Amino acid sequence: GQSSYESKSWLVNSFLTYTRRFGGVHNLSAMAGFEETKSTSQNFSATANILPIESVGWYNLGLAAPNIGVGSGYSNGAMRSYFGRVNYNYASRYYLTMNYRADGSSKFKGKNMFGYFPSFSLAWRLSEEKFMKNQNAFQNIKIRGGWGVTGSQAIGTYATYTTLGGRSFDWGDVPQAGYYARVGGNPNLKWESTEQLDVGLDLTTLDGALSLSFDYYNKKTVDLLAPVSVAAYNGGDPEYGEESVISNVGSVRNEGIEFSITYDVLKSNRWSYSVNLNGAFNRNKVLDLGEQSMIYGATYAPGLSSQSPFILKAGEPIGTIWGMKYLGIWQEDEAAEAAKFQQTPGDYKYQDLNNNSTYDSGDNQVIGNTNPSFTWGFNNLVSYKNFDFNLLFEGVKNRDVMNWAYMVASERIDFSQLITLRAAKNRWTPDNPNAEFAKMGNSNRLNALSSHYMQDGSYVKLRNVSLAYNIPKSILSFASVKLSVSAQNCLTLTKYKGYDPEISSTSGSDTSSGMDWFAYPNPRSFSFGISIVY
Repeated sequence: GQSSYESKSWLVNSFLTYTRRFGGVHNLSAMAGFEETKSTSQNFSATANILPIESVGWYNLGLAAPNIGVGSGYSNGAMRSYFGRVNYNYASRYYLTMNYRADGSSKFKGKNMFGYFPSFSLAWRLSEEKFMKNQNAFQNIKIRGGWGVTGSQAIGTYATYTTLGGRSFDWGDVPQAGYYARVGGNPNLKWESTEQLDVGLDLTTLDGALSLSFDYYNKKTVDLLAPVSVAAYNGGDPEYGEESVISNVGSVRNEGIEFSITYDVLKSNRWSYSVNLNGAFNRNKVLDLGEQSMIYGATYAPGLSSQSPFILKAGEPIGTIWGMKYLGIWQEDEAAEAAKFQQTPGDYKYQDLNNNSTYDSGDNQVIGNTNPSFTWGFNNLVSYKNFDFNLLFEGVKNRDVMNWAYMVASERIDFSQLITLRAAKNRWTPDNPNAEFAKMGNSNRLNALSSHYMQDGSYVKLRNVSLAYNIPKSILSFASVKLSVSAQNCLTLTKYKGYDPEISSTSGSDTSSGMDWFAYPNPRSFSFGISIVY
C-alpha cells in the first residue's frame, strides 16, 4: 500500500506599540495587535491484498481488485485574535499590567465563535520604599497579585457538526457500501473558560544569596469541554466507538501553593555551588457536571472491563479512580460468609456496599486519586574553574496508579492464560493464608475494577546528571567552545511494581491519567555535545 499526508498553514500578525516616560517616575507602554492563522491538511491511502504480481508493488494496486482499500481525509481550521496590553509603573515601585484579548475559532459556530478574556496584575516592590532604605536584611521584597480569564478550544475541528460514518452491508450475496449518522455533533459548543486569582511574594536576603518565592492560586473552570455519554436509544453505538458527544458541562476548581527557594551555598573565584528547591501542593475538585451525575472516562482493555476505571463526579477530583474496595482473601473461618457470594476460602474478597451478597456496580466507590499531593524538584549546580556539574532530582508523593499490566502478568484471564510474574507464586493455600494472590480455581471472581491492582506511584528520580567543560580562550581563541556529557532518567526510587510510575498509557489526558496498560517506560539516555559560538 501507499499513503500520503500534506499539511499547509499560514500566520499573519501585526503589532502597534507605544512607549513613554514622563515626569521622571512614570513609565507607560501600550500594545495592540492582530493575529490570524489558518491550517489545512489532507491525506490519502491505498492498500491492496493478494496481488497476483507482487513485484509491481504499489504502482498497479488495481491488479488486486476487489481486494482494495482506499481512504482519505481533510481538515481545515482557522483562528483570529485581537489583543491589547498596557503596562505602567511608578518609580519602579508600583506596577500595573492590563490585558484583553478576543479569540475567534472556526471550531465553534455563530455567536459562540469568539471568546473574550481580560486580565490584570498588580505589584508593589516594597524594598524600593524610602522607609526600607536603611535596612540591610532584605535586598528585594515584592508583593504581587493578579486576576484573569483564559480560554480553551481543546476539541476536534468538526465537533459542532454531525458527520457520517461508513458501514458495509450485504444485499443478497453482494457487499454494499452504506452510511450511518454518527453521534450528533453539538452546534452549541462554546469556549471553555478559566478564571484565576494569584497572590505571590518574592524575597531576596543574605546579600542576594537567598531568594524565596511563594505563590497561591485559585482558578475555576466553567463550561468544561468534556464527553457526555449517549444512550443506545439516542444513537450511541459502542461497537463503533460512538458512545459520547462533546458538551459544555459543569465546572472544576483548582487551587494550590507553590514555592521556589534558591541559595548560593558557595561563591569564590574558582568555586560556586547553588541549589534550588521547588515544590507544589495542588488540589482540584469537580464542582458541577450539569445534568450528569457521573461521567466515565475512556475504556482501555475490553477483555478486562467494559467500564473505565476513571470518572468525573461532583465533589471529587479529576483523576478519580472508581471501583470496588479490595478487602483481602476469604479465609477458612469465613467459609459460610463466602458462600453467600458463591465463593470459597482462597478467593478474592471485596466490600459489599449495598449488602446484597453479590458483587455488582452498586459496590463501586472512590478507591484512588491519580493526582499527587506534592510534587518537588531539587537542582544542584557546581562550578569549578571551567567545569560545570549539574544534578537534578524530581519526585511526586501520593499518586495512585491502576496497574492492569501487573494484573495480567499475575492472573489467568480470558486473553492471557500464562502467568509471567514471579511474585504470583505467592498464592493462597490453607498453609499460606497471608498470600498476596488468591488460589487458582473457578470460584475465584477476579475484578479488574478494584483497589487490589491500584498501587502507590510515588517516586524519586535522578532526572539529569551533566558535566560540561568550557575550553579556555588561551587554548581556542577564535570561538567559545563547550564540551558536555549528560545522562537522563538515571535512577528511580519507588515502591511501584511496574516499569515506571511516571508514565501512563493515557498520557495527555487529565481525566484518565494513571493507567498502566503496558505503558512504555521513560528511557535512560546518554548524550554528548559540543557547542561552538563565534
